[in-house]
Amino acid sequence: PATEIDENIDGLTGLPDRTAFQKDLLDVFESESEASILLVGIDGMRELNRSGGPGTGDAALIKVAEAVTRTCREAVGESAKVFRFVGAELAVVMRGESANRVQMLAERIRATIRLAPLADDRIGLTKLGASQGIARRMAATDTPDELLRAAMMATSEARRNGGDAIFAWGEGEAAAIAA
Repeated sequence: PATEIDENIDGLTGLPDRTAFQKDLLDVFESESEASILLVGIDGMRELNRSGGPGTGDAALIKVAEAVTRTCREAVGESAKVFRFVGAELAVVMRGESANRVQMLAERIRATIRLAPLADDRIGLTKLGASQGIARRMAATDTPDELLRAAMMATSEARRNGGDAIFAWGEGEAAAIAA
């Protein structure tokens, strides 16, 4: 029989899934921890799936998930947890890190995805990008939904601006960190 932990693991990437992400985010708020959410939307997946088929996209997502997890561990250790959010999006929850460290991690993730071409027998060498949105818990009155919505709006703004960019949500709007 599957345990609760097994049920909260994404079958493709092996990462904790969206349910685990939501539980972790709720825990952040219940413990009143300082935290940031970094949503990582992987750019180029639609084209990759079209040219090589869904198996190619799945293989790429697995490699990207491994690379992002490794990058987080090397950059900030245990203060960051990586989750499969939805589709070709990952979520990173960072506890107790400064805004500068969160931005530094986003830059490292972007470089990892951008500079690590994926080799596939069917389509050759492919490069992907990352549209990222950052939201930082600013006030005790923020809710988990508000923080997630802010990260999603920042990610959408990164995509609207051509993709492979980093935007942070603050003061009611998204601002470019790196484009």
